[in-house]
Amino acid sequence: MNIEALWTLEDVAAHMRCTPRHIQNLVKAGLPHLKIGRLVRFDPMEVRAYTAKRRTLTSERSVG
Repeated sequence: MNIEALWTLEDVAAHMRCTPRHIQNLVKAGLPHLKIGRLVRFDPMEVRAYTAKRRTLTSERSVG
């Protein structure tokens, strides 16, 4: 695995369109990550698999 190919917390937040704080909460809930010293990095393929596994479909509310 190439270290340059790993995502930072901010990269994951941008990908998921949420805040870095939300990503920190997801890490606590089981989002796959790597600890390299003090650094936290994410494998993009693992992040995509994690989000795909937890994806839910919502239906739009019918009008009238």
